[in-house]
Order: sequence, then structure tokens, then C-alpha cells
Amino acid sequence: MNETPEQQTIRIAGYMAAVARLLRGAAGNDEAFRNKVELIVGGSAANLPTLLHWAERTNRTGLPMLLFSPTEQQAVPQVTLVAHVDGQTHVVESCMLWMGARDDRARLVPDGFDLGCFRLDDDLGLRRSPRAPARNFDAAMPGMSRAYGRLIELEMEQRESQAEPHLPVPLRKVAA
Repeated sequence: MNETPEQQTIRIAGYMAAVARLLRGAAGNDEAFRNKVELIVGGSAANLPTLLHWAERTNRTGLPMLLFSPTEQQAVPQVTLVAHVDGQTHVVESCMLWMGARDDRARLVPDGFDLGCFRLDDDLGLRRSPRAPARNFDAAMPGMSRAYGRLIELEMEQRESQAEPHLPVPLRKVAA
């Protein structure tokens, strides 16, 4: 893909807007999401020193951090979650997106299915449920397919609208 830096920046910002919409559902807006969740898109999986730094930062700010890294399966990013919820700091390197048939937003499910799941509430606070929505990978497949399919739909809507997404300050500097 031969993109100019500006095109790449706009594409990434559009993807970030799609992720925000997937995780927040109809609640809130992109600006509210950006104020309550630190979202990083791109790059590779974070290393241990970076995860420890993010854990310290999350404890200090109270804001969860999400890293969406590309994988060989383009539509299925690796999702890393660092969050301070219910008095504990959680660092989960492999979360899956999962969405129930009637849900308006996706949940983050750690891949072992034994840590429960995480979701944003209507006020965009991150909540942890002690039970995962599925017992194992096979049982989770329909919900995962819905979530990743919805992410693709939202990304395509963003591209088709040709509305330039609001770029976070560091991205605006790169695009300028």
C-alpha cells in the first residue's frame, strides 16, 4: 500500500474512531472516549518494560490503555489491555473482541477465558465481569465473529463517509 504520511495518518485515525465506536457503542462520543481511554494503534506487541511503564501510568491516571497491533490476519488485531479496575492492575497481552447478538458494544475477553471480561459502561468507565461470556474459544467464535465483523463495518463506514476524523494532537502534527 503506497500511502503518503498524511493518508496513513487519516486511515489510522479512522481506524481509531471505528475502535472507539465498537467499544463505546452508542454511548458518548469520540472526544469523550479519548478523554477516558488511551488508545494506541499500530506497531508491534509491547515488551515487558513498556507494559510495566503503562501499568504505572494507568495507576497514576486511572485511564485504561489499549494497544491494537496488526497481525497476519489483517481484520484481527492483537489487543493488549492495561487497566486499574476494582483495586487491581490488569495487564493482558491477548484480548479478543466479543459481542453478543443484542449488544451495542464489544467486550474485551482475555484469551484464557479465566479472567472474565472487560467492557466500557455508558459513562465510558471500564468494568470487569468475573465471568467471560463464553467458556472457551469454540464457544466464543460467534461473538468474536460479530465483534470483528462490526469493527470492519465501522471502519468501512468511516472510509465511505469521507469525513475526516478528528485527529489526536500528535497525529495532527504528523499530518501537517
